[in-house]
Amino acid sequence: MGWKLRFVFINTWVHYFLIVKTIENQDLYGFIDKYGNETIPLKYEYAICFRRNRAIIRLNIKFGYVDDTTKIVKDVQFDDATSFIKGKAKVRDLWAHKDLGV
Repeated sequence: MGWKLRFVFINTWVHYFLIVKTIENQDLYGFIDKYGNETIPLKYEYAICFRRNRAIIRLNIKFGYVDDTTKIVKDVQFDDATSFIKGKAKVRDLWAHKDLGV
């Protein structure tokens, strides 16, 4: 029985997580730990690496945030999102720009 490649490498290790995308299943993104276990499911259209313990995720063309404990901290609801810097991130929805605090 052979070994099967499941992921494509996306970025370097950050906060003990690695962003990967699947080989199959329409290139879905998620996070794995150093043992190859999925810590944040490979179900997102896109993911951006952790900055200030938060990572941006995209699902159904909307953005949200996940933290380094693998919890969703801001639901996937925004049209655009930036990384957290000094405890704040800028997001945009259909109606306005907003600043989010941690």
